Amino acid sequence: MGIFFAQVLFSQTVRLDIIGALLSTNLTYEEIQIVYSTVRNSLGLIFLYHIMLVTLGLLMGFLVRRSIRYFKLDRKYRFFRFSNKWYYIFSGECLDFPDVPDSYQEIGDKALNILCDIGGKQFIYSGWYSDYYLDSQGNLESVQLKDPIRRSLDKDNKESNRYYKIPSKYFLIPVKSIININILYIKFEDKTEVEPSTNSV
Repeated sequence: MGIFFAQVLFSQTVRLDIIGALLSTNLTYEEIQIVYSTVRNSLGLIFLYHIMLVTLGLLMGFLVRRSIRYFKLDRKYRFFRFSNKWYYIFSGECLDFPDVPDSYQEIGDKALNILCDIGGKQFIYSGWYSDYYLDSQGNLESVQLKDPIRRSLDKDNKESNRYYKIPSKYFLIPVKSIININILYIKFEDKTEVEPSTNSV
């Protein structure tokens, strides 16, 4: 296909005999000189040909990706999904997976309750979802909360002052401390009616 586009765009005939000669080991010295002379005289076209192939590959990859996202093929078929499963979980698009008994709707925000083990004690950190980070292997590394609050499970039976407001706009929790994560997907119209400090885990 690349050779076909090269001939059309550059109005040049691709010398397949030269390509074959470059791959051959049965050439005389004179034949080798002729082949390399031809290649030297065509360096500009060869460079443009490789630029065209890279550009065409990037364009095709972009169009395929946009088509998959536009027609939501990645939500319907596992084959088309990104390797980053956390994107679908934190965006809420996982609700459209065939094996999930729910449906995706426009989400205004996500409230998270994260159960953590810190120094042998268990705490629940609650807040609005802000971001997440992956390590070099594509595994979840940490989760970032906005307007975080915290309570200890040891105080579950005490009704007063259960939650402690963390004096931080954003709070990062490393995955090594996380036991489990509860996510509450909130529609735009329901956001003002929901507080992230729910008691579910």
